[in-house]
Amino acid sequence: MERALINPSRYLIVVVSVSAYASSLLMPAFLCRSNSMLGFQVLLMGWIAVIGLQPAWFANILYFIMTYRLVRGTNTRNLLLPGAASFLAIAGLAGGPGCGPDIANISLGLSAGGYLWIGAILVVSAYYAAKRPAPAC
Repeated sequence: MERALINPSRYLIVVVSVSAYASSLLMPAFLCRSNSMLGFQVLLMGWIAVIGLQPAWFANILYFIMTYRLVRGTNTRNLLLPGAASFLAIAGLAGGPGCGPDIANISLGLSAGGYLWIGAILVVSAYYAAKRPAPAC
């Protein structure tokens, strides 16, 4: 059986998106009055924000599902998955309830890593929503 080659545009989208996502983990992503949090810290602790009604962290799960399906070539033209991921990622622009137990340490919003994270998710979401997989031979 001959192995199918990955579509060059799909390959480019995955490489750009994963590179942006990985870069966002090493950059300041969330600003607080007294400090900032790196992207990997937000990723590891972000699920706690769900308690504070900040659902943006769940965009990571949808991002990984879409990226995996793009790499495997099993994506279908589906607007629900990329739409939900985009909505959740953009919800991160709303800011958080705070930065720790100190009430005076308010959230100042996203930093460069946070915007790069949103961009990575939007790139994969747009491509995922627009493209159908190639038919199997």
